[in-house]
Amino acid sequence: MGYLRKLGDLPRNPPITSIVLVVCIALFAFIHRNPDGDSLQALESAGWRDANAIWEGQWWPLITTAFLHYELWHLAFNMYWLWVLGGRLELEIGSARFLAFVLTAAFFTSAMQLAVSSTTGIGFSGVGYAIFGLMWVARRWRPAFAVVLTPRICQLFIFWMFGCLFMTWASDLDIGNTAHFSGLLFGAIASPLLAQPARKRPALIGLAASLSVAVLSLVWAPWNTHWIGNRAYQAHVDGNYQKAIDLYAKVLERDPQAGWARTCMEYARQALASSPAPSSD
Repeated sequence: MGYLRKLGDLPRNPPITSIVLVVCIALFAFIHRNPDGDSLQALESAGWRDANAIWEGQWWPLITTAFLHYELWHLAFNMYWLWVLGGRLELEIGSARFLAFVLTAAFFTSAMQLAVSSTTGIGFSGVGYAIFGLMWVARRWRPAFAVVLTPRICQLFIFWMFGCLFMTWASDLDIGNTAHFSGLLFGAIASPLLAQPARKRPALIGLAASLSVAVLSLVWAPWNTHWIGNRAYQAHVDGNYQKAIDLYAKVLERDPQAGWARTCMEYARQALASSPAPSSD
């Protein structure tokens, strides 16, 4: 019950927090407007895109997917902590800076999740951990953060983060653990910039480095088998069959069960064999 009492603790309504909360609820209702419809199509209509679209240059879904939720419990959990923690943060640092932080954290956590998987994931959890990380580090500078971010809440966030890791390992649940951890890191790095301006230079350097890594991972991610597959397909479509064959082979080296890569590689070989030989001068 102590957590629930915090819903009424804010002295006035933080505007950006309120808008984000309403947007997330509205998008949840929009996604579920047709219970018998295609869930993937509904998510796409609400702003989700698959990894291939993002790797091909559509970066805006890295932000919009943070506002999408498919499960009611996921929405309720994230919106509760958005109000309790995000509302307090907005009132302390101002609405403009809070909005910039939320949008940048959404971009960063989605990009980091995509860098190690085949999807950005959906939901506000990564941003929520960024808010938590910022306030956690800034408690010593901002007493208001220490009031709302009690030891019990800190323990809950850390327990949930590692609990999600265990659930991912022990089951087939698809949880955005990288978004959680990267959000915590992003918030901690941004903390001095937003809560202790006298220490902003190290924070600016850290944020610049973090965002550079995020952007780099969107255009060059050779550790990611899915990204290699995307490059292979693009080479195939562009008629660069030998490059496509080489990249499909790399996919199969890492994932021998990737039947799609084997099939596409065979098509690329056939196309290469039927291509006219280059003329000699």
